[in-house]
Amino acid sequence: MSDVPGQNQRFTAPSPFLTWLLMIGVMLVATLLRLPRLALQSVAFDEGYSLAVGSAAWPTLFKATLSSGVHPPLFYIIYKTVLPLWGPTEFGGRFVVVVAGLLTIPCLYQLGRRMFGRPVGLLAAALLALNPLHVWLSQEARMYGLLILLATLSMLFFWQALRTNQARYWLGLTVVNALLFNLHYFGLWLPFIQFVTLLTDFRRYFSRFRYWVMAQFVAGLALLPWIFFTARRPAQTFGIGFLDTPNLIDLPLTYWNLAIGLSWGAAWPLTGVALAAVALAVLLGVVRSNAGFGPAQKIVIWWLILPVGLVWLISQRRSFYADRYLSFVIPAVILLISLGL
Repeated sequence: MSDVPGQNQRFTAPSPFLTWLLMIGVMLVATLLRLPRLALQSVAFDEGYSLAVGSAAWPTLFKATLSSGVHPPLFYIIYKTVLPLWGPTEFGGRFVVVVAGLLTIPCLYQLGRRMFGRPVGLLAAALLALNPLHVWLSQEARMYGLLILLATLSMLFFWQALRTNQARYWLGLTVVNALLFNLHYFGLWLPFIQFVTLLTDFRRYFSRFRYWVMAQFVAGLALLPWIFFTARRPAQTFGIGFLDTPNLIDLPLTYWNLAIGLSWGAAWPLTGVALAAVALAVLLGVVRSNAGFGPAQKIVIWWLILPVGLVWLISQRRSFYADRYLSFVIPAVILLISLGL
């Protein structure tokens, strides 16, 4: 039986007990890929900045974050809180991000299960556990592992709120989006995707729209203090001037990177074969989505194309196009691949 009312599935869903066993196996593999080598790599420049700011006194932390203006302060506040537990070492600085990366896997399982059924959820969880870019970002002392987790949770709460209209899901969406807004400016793409979803299916979700607006309004209030202090900075500059203007070829390369990790090394022929297989799976996912194009499919498609496409267009004038900034699209890529397999 399907976990999604009215959702046809190509495979018989595994029993809850077998699902539990499979998810334990997926989590073990994910942990082995992310945790053992955590302290072996030296600290990169951006990671060193995270450790320095997270270890500083509170006034220095806020001054440093405000002076750069690149990111809101939530990640450094979290770092300031948890770093004393493990110390400002390679392992300690990366451990909290590994935890966020591992938590994303069961969250994506839940999102896939509730949208498309248990088999898709399991496959999506397994693919995320093996995803090279997600493994790398889960081992980096930066905010991107947490960004992917919060993006997945935001879409999970959004989907459940649309389905059930229960207050607990609207509350969850409000809290998660408030955290997203204060973690990374690209977190603002999540409510935009949700807005487009509601707008393109307005008749269906008319009664839900006002609750969504209220949730975003309350979530946005949490960002107002940061906006106020940012607007009062003497110099309105942001430390992303090093980013090049993206070319048209960067669009497929970004999706390549998000799906299986971009590699030009000696193994690039094998990577090319893997890319072809993934492209075929995505194509099949799109075709099968069109065959039964419901609200869940719309959310995944908008999540897949809107952030990457619009950031690319805007970056033709002033570039802020970087794959790591767009890493919150990884769950959408994986869900679409899972639909096609």
